[in-house]
Amino acid sequence: MHELINEIVMSTRTREIGTIISVDDVRLEVDFGDKRVKYPFPQALAGTLSLKNRVLREKYRNSGADQSFESYKGQYIGVIREEMYCCRTYGYYRGLVAPVTGRTIKKPVLKSASKEELEAAEAERAARRLDLEQELSDLEQKIGDYEELSLTGVQVEFPKYGTGVVTSQTGNKITVQFPAVEKAFVLDEKYSARPSFENDKEIVAAFTEYGRLLDRMKQIKREMDK
Repeated sequence: MHELINEIVMSTRTREIGTIISVDDVRLEVDFGDKRVKYPFPQALAGTLSLKNRVLREKYRNSGADQSFESYKGQYIGVIREEMYCCRTYGYYRGLVAPVTGRTIKKPVLKSASKEELEAAEAERAARRLDLEQELSDLEQKIGDYEELSLTGVQVEFPKYGTGVVTSQTGNKITVQFPAVEKAFVLDEKYSARPSFENDKEIVAAFTEYGRLLDRMKQIKREMDK
């Protein structure tokens, strides 16, 4: 039987008193009466738990300095993952034999791009930018017809809020004033929770396309700003 079995300890955090009921190489278990709690051994005895027995307390006071692999396992795994990532990224496994497959790892070592490769990449970026500029120009012409559409002042119906009036509009987003509340909506065929208009199908189809054009223009501008 381990010398700590049946020894009385106190939790330094909760001040609860308990009895050690089991001890092995990496943990000990304490019975607090209404619960049983497992702690890392011997690290817990260096701070988390305080032994009543003074002799044993002094013996284990500095036990936290000699921690087992179990207490550091998470840190070791993190370091190992970092090393594995670096080895894969920089080709350090090249030429080694994979233990699972038995095959030689032939991943090429990273190298600097040549002048020709850099010039080709730059030409590709320039061509892509020209394509984006042309698409943006086409969208700006197409969206002009939609920008003339105005729903401000138009009456709408909504089952939950009743009859309302559109008070403002930005793109395919509208604000509606109902008798008791003001609500904002996005006019898009994929959203069913929206007010209905007199010519509902035509209006929603037009503003769905309006929103799609606006979103695509934003995407193009973000890509060109990179």
